[in-house]
Amino acid sequence: MLGRKYLLIIFTLPAFAFGYLTASNVSSIYAGEKCDAVLDLDKSIDKNKATVKNNSASCDHEVTLALYDSPQNKDTFGWIEAQIFLGSDTKIVKSGETVNFFVEDIGVTCLRQADLFKGREIKIPPIYVNNLETAVYDVPCATPTIINTPTPTNTPTPTQTPTPGPTSTPTPEPTATPTPGESISQVVLASTGNISFIYAIILAGAISLVAGMILRKASK
Repeated sequence: MLGRKYLLIIFTLPAFAFGYLTASNVSSIYAGEKCDAVLDLDKSIDKNKATVKNNSASCDHEVTLALYDSPQNKDTFGWIEAQIFLGSDTKIVKSGETVNFFVEDIGVTCLRQADLFKGREIKIPPIYVNNLETAVYDVPCATPTIINTPTPTNTPTPTQTPTPGPTSTPTPEPTATPTPGESISQVVLASTGNISFIYAIILAGAISLVAGMILRKASK
């Protein structure tokens, strides 16, 4: 009897363990299918904006919108690898909620790619295995702003007005002041000349008088 009980236990335990593990796996599979972002979420992307609605009654989902600038044209060789990350917006979308996402567009080329995915891990380049939706769209190309630089006008050079220089005032030369000796000599000479002239007149008068007397006598 005891041997049969041991045999029963030996055969029952493995069967019990197998059943437990199988039930756990099945429950986990159903739980995973129940919280499926692809099935639970209604999503839409409008350029750099997105809207996500969670239709699940019990599951919350973390969702991210990431925006990329694409220097190359779509579907050309290496265009995914060449994309430049611009920014992202991550939010928790709770059951029954509708959440809006927005990423500022600061790109400089004419093409963008927006990726909406479950989780928050950013991929560069944008190769996502948990991607929910992707949008590739054109934007107006940025045109350089031309600044008209005014042509400089030729400013006439001011003429230099000659500054009148100081006029040279002639310095009066000192007049020679005669010394007292020179003055006396000049006076003496002047007096001597006058006396000689007087004497000459007197002499001429005397001669004339004598000549007149002689002529008078001769006439008698």
